[in-house]
Amino acid sequence: VYTHQNYVASLRFGPGDRLYFSEAYGGGGNGKIYVFEGNVPRVYYEVSLHDLGYWSGEFAFDDSGTLYLANGNIGSSGLYQVTGNGVVNLVIFDFPTTGLRYVGNVILKVGQKSVNVARGLMFSDMGSNVYLYDLDEGALYKVFTDVSMRILDVSPPP
Repeated sequence: VYTHQNYVASLRFGPGDRLYFSEAYGGGGNGKIYVFEGNVPRVYYEVSLHDLGYWSGEFAFDDSGTLYLANGNIGSSGLYQVTGNGVVNLVIFDFPTTGLRYVGNVILKVGQKSVNVARGLMFSDMGSNVYLYDLDEGALYKVFTDVSMRILDVSPPP
């Protein structure tokens, strides 16, 4: 359908049920998120290294079209929200954040109680773990671990 001249990092569906993709250069330059208009991509958003420091191309949209970014594949990475006023840092972790996906209305079993995460970001640590960050409460939950696996991407629950 389309051959991009640079490295494609992530593919996601977003606002308008259109296909979006990213190109990223880590710390070597600003990244870009493209949206397809027909079979032609146009730049949707330029990710400034001034805002993130480095970026491996990780992004997701929530149900209202809000754009979220994650630094990606090296330790001490964060989650960010793009607003009309710029990029807001939500949280920094001491591990990678990759495979970023938005999820809504997820019920977790935490010990003996249930926790409802109305709006969250799922991601892996490029190791054995999958996490869910609650955007409303600022809480982080480890939702899956398998030490026999190296998890690079996640998929929201059905």
